[in-house]
Amino acid sequence: MKQTSVLNVLMHIFQTASFARESIKDDKALFNNLVEAGFDAREINSTMTWLKLLQTPQDEDTLSPVAPSKHGLRIFTAQESRAIDCECQDYIYSLEREKVIDSTLREHIIDLLLKLHHELDITAVRWVCFIAICADEPDENTLMKFDLLSLDTSPTGAQ
Repeated sequence: MKQTSVLNVLMHIFQTASFARESIKDDKALFNNLVEAGFDAREINSTMTWLKLLQTPQDEDTLSPVAPSKHGLRIFTAQESRAIDCECQDYIYSLEREKVIDSTLREHIIDLLLKLHHELDITAVRWVCFIAICADEPDENTLMKFDLLSLDTSPTGAQ
């Protein structure tokens, strides 16, 4: 078995085009495909739990109590800041600023990142953002903006 994490399993799913909505909905087939690829059953189960979170819209109670304003700024909690460093926070802010994601998807992405229980770097955050954006069924313009921001190597993703 491979020494792996949920993030490694997720990356494998996306890189092998196993992410088709039908394949994710068929838990048994997805599980068997991942076992055949050499992943550990514990990590596969954790990944499948994470994928269910991805597909589940957040409850209103988990979102910020104040509606976001045009000039507002989302402040990360101490726990979130320990898990998501400044570079990664700036990247998430840039996606919202460029209207690739809205405040609801931003909060969902932050929640998904925290649920990974994995050391996060900018590559991991970009992957999770990509997965969340794709799951949100984006239009072509949104994907193009995301591509441009992801190709940029500046710390904030801003051009």
